Amino acid sequence: MLQVLAGHDPLDPASARVAVPDYAAGLCADLKGMRIGVLRQFYEADSPADADVVQALDDAIMVLKDLGATIVEMPRLSPMQDYLAAAFVMTRSEAYAIHEQALQSQPGLFGSQARQRILMGGMFTAADYVQAMRRRQELVTEFAAAMAGVDLVVLPTVPTAAPSMGAIGAHTLMEKPLYTTPFNLTGSPAMSVCSGFNSEHMPLSLQFVGRPFDETSVLRAGDAYERATQWRHAVPQPESVAA
Repeated sequence: MLQVLAGHDPLDPASARVAVPDYAAGLCADLKGMRIGVLRQFYEADSPADADVVQALDDAIMVLKDLGATIVEMPRLSPMQDYLAAAFVMTRSEAYAIHEQALQSQPGLFGSQARQRILMGGMFTAADYVQAMRRRQELVTEFAAAMAGVDLVVLPTVPTAAPSMGAIGAHTLMEKPLYTTPFNLTGSPAMSVCSGFNSEHMPLSLQFVGRPFDETSVLRAGDAYERATQWRHAVPQPESVAA
């Protein structure tokens, strides 16, 4: 899918003119020569993850080492909350700008959660949006500098195991933010893969984050990790799903 979708779109003024590699050709069974940074700050200090999520990541790091990767510790960044705040102001403001007319004329067309989330964008000012854009550029520059010595970054995708659909509320992401949001802000390519299951047979996950336009390295790491573990073939037990 990525091979088909990637590339310059002349109808999109924001689309980059970057050569598209053969993504499948970059896949291999090992990670020899690859340097992978562990971004512990986000999931240990800024927004602590559950113990089983951290253990699954520690186990995955050992797998990555066995595959030939060199594991390094990432330097200290701005608090993850800075990344989240800038992303929150921008995404809510932009969503409200897009859907403002429909929200006012036909609010019933939106689900309750979506309506609550989008309406928050109407509370921000133009100054709030501009300041978020400025902070975003600072954080993009910061993260790019932090990645100068590594090919990829690894950390959990979310702070908990996958919840049931009924446990997700309109503002759950504010209470337990995703570790994916900072990289939506920076525009970094990233992918999530299963890293195990908790005691209730619900899936855990980790993510590989790469430099801009280096999806090849991200896919290589995800593919190698999935080949080396059984998680891609594992599913919750039927009785746990029913429960």
